Amino acid sequence: MNDQSRIWEVRQYLTENYSGFNFFNGEPIAEGINIIPPTTMGLTDFADFVDVPFMDTVSMAAYGAGDTQFLKSAARNGYPDDQNTYRVQVEDALRESIYALLDQYEEEGGDPVGLCIRAFNNNLRTAEFIRHLNLDLTRVEVLTYYGGAARDLSIKRMIAQRRHRDLPYIIFVTNRARMADAFPVQVRFFMDFAQRASDLNALLQGLLGRACGYGKRSTVVLSDANKSIIDAYAATNGGYVHRPSRHSVVVGGYRRGAPTTMLKLKAEMTDPVVQTFFREIDRQLVLSYAPDGSIKPTQTRSTRQTGPRTAPILTIAQELNLFDHIEAPQVRTALFPQIPTAFHVMRAADQARHGRSGVLLGYGLDADGHCRYTFRWSVRGSGAQGGAAGRARGQRDAAGAGQWVEPTIYLEKYDPVTGEAIYDRNNPQRPGNWRAFMITFPLREPVQELEVADMALPTDMCVYEYQMTDEERALRDAV
Repeated sequence: MNDQSRIWEVRQYLTENYSGFNFFNGEPIAEGINIIPPTTMGLTDFADFVDVPFMDTVSMAAYGAGDTQFLKSAARNGYPDDQNTYRVQVEDALRESIYALLDQYEEEGGDPVGLCIRAFNNNLRTAEFIRHLNLDLTRVEVLTYYGGAARDLSIKRMIAQRRHRDLPYIIFVTNRARMADAFPVQVRFFMDFAQRASDLNALLQGLLGRACGYGKRSTVVLSDANKSIIDAYAATNGGYVHRPSRHSVVVGGYRRGAPTTMLKLKAEMTDPVVQTFFREIDRQLVLSYAPDGSIKPTQTRSTRQTGPRTAPILTIAQELNLFDHIEAPQVRTALFPQIPTAFHVMRAADQARHGRSGVLLGYGLDADGHCRYTFRWSVRGSGAQGGAAGRARGQRDAAGAGQWVEPTIYLEKYDPVTGEAIYDRNNPQRPGNWRAFMITFPLREPVQELEVADMALPTDMCVYEYQMTDEERALRDAV
């Protein structure tokens, strides 16, 4: 809509007969309507579905790669044979899978079913691949929707004009079959062999988007990597679990179910116990490290002369019963919806085993029970970062005498009058007050974490870059 002087708004309301993704950025598009998305499965699940085990090792990138690239791929995946053998096995596996699908849809009856496959984003490679598949044309009609065959034709018209209307059909596509090409409801199965989508636009507007629509009951097969993106997108109601487009940058880290040994406690959590904990951290720790009115934090104690910096972080948490409180099921699900299972924050006497070395790690405590910790001047939304302390069980935790884990306190500078954050970490100029906005604690055992980024901002090459505020630029550039 950039540079448009006149815009007409047309409101279209979805019904429950629509199949698609009724959400974006955590919010429903059409409220109060139960809309079911297409069925999606990764290649691993698809191999079980059609009982063709080799399908979970199919990679069109490896199929079409040069010799050196194929050898690297084969070594990485433990494939023992040469590329010619691999190509034959891919062709055999896909052919067998197609016939298995046709048998399944024949049992359902009704109009002849359509399948859509995107193997390559290249017309010549796709044509050669179809020739090597050597499908039985008395059993299925093969249509190609690319190049001259698709010129001036919609996908619906091409299907309507096919020669054998009593046969099921397969449509091979390359870079078409996107936004403007609406497949009829009889096309029930879509396969996209792209390894990993560069952004959400590429994934959602491709064959997955064409599988959506009114009256559709589509199944979409994707790579396992792309399936994991879709799963996370659905689980977070359209949250930023991947870069939205090539013209945007996401602020705040995202995770799609990866294991973590770090719990992020955030100041914006509206729980009263958490709020009290942050107030005490600001009062007892932050003020000594970053006094009010300072331009940048100051190191109040020299670690070289007096030893490691310690503070009563665990003591404050224990006095408030913080860890038991946030581990309680009702509180946990409210504060940490991205962690679907129970977790256990490490207490002062706990130890946890390092994932790689197997060394037992615990807090570094002084005689008063105060623990070692780390301060970081960071940007809210940039995510937990770096170092052994930031990761809670990093590479250096198990090295030499450094067999400990540490909480990390993330600070931001703010205007004491307006309360707004001051983003000048790269070039500190303005005085301000300081507060903790996030504290990370180590967990006893790893947990699966699903986390969305906070926002998406234009890149510096985007047409909207000139409309950004200085604060937005600072957030983007911090990433």
